[in-house]
Amino acid sequence: MTFGVVLLEHREPAMAARVAQLQREAYAVEAAWLGVKDFPPMRITAEEVAAIEGRVFAAVRDGELLGTMTLERRRDGAQLVGALTVIPAHHRQGIGRALVAHLVHECGDRELVVSTGVANAPAIALYRAFGFVEGTRRTVGTEPVEIVELRRPADPAERAGD
Repeated sequence: MTFGVVLLEHREPAMAARVAQLQREAYAVEAAWLGVKDFPPMRITAEEVAAIEGRVFAAVRDGELLGTMTLERRRDGAQLVGALTVIPAHHRQGIGRALVAHLVHECGDRELVVSTGVANAPAIALYRAFGFVEGTRRTVGTEPVEIVELRRPADPAERAGD
C-alpha cells in the first residue's frame, strides 16, 4: 500500500495529540535500542507538539499517521530535524526514507542537522544514505546516552554518499 507525505496542522489540538502519541510509541522503541528506561522524548505532550516553531510533516495512508518529521530553523540558518519517528508496526516499510527524501527535496541545498543516539544504527544509516556526515558527539541524560550530530552540508561537494 502506498502513502503520501503531507504538511500537518500540528497546532490543532487533536492533531497535536495524535502526533505526540505516535512519537511516544516510536521513542519507546528507540529507548530500548539505546538501552535506557528514562528517555525524555517518550514524555512529549500534545502541548509541546503544538508549540513547535516549524513544520511537521507526516507519512499518511488512508488518514492514518504512519510517521512524522519535524523541521525547525536554527539560529545559524541550518534546518534542524527535530524528530523523525515511525509507528513501530510500520518500521522497515520505507516510511522514514520517504520522510527524509521529502525533507531533502523541501530544503534543497540548505544545510540540514539532526541528532540521534550513536546506538541507533538504522537512523544513522538512513541519514548517511542522504549525504549526512557525522559531526560532534556528546553524552546526555541521567542514564548516559551518546548522541551524534549529523549534518547534510549546504555545499554538495562536502556531502558523502550523495
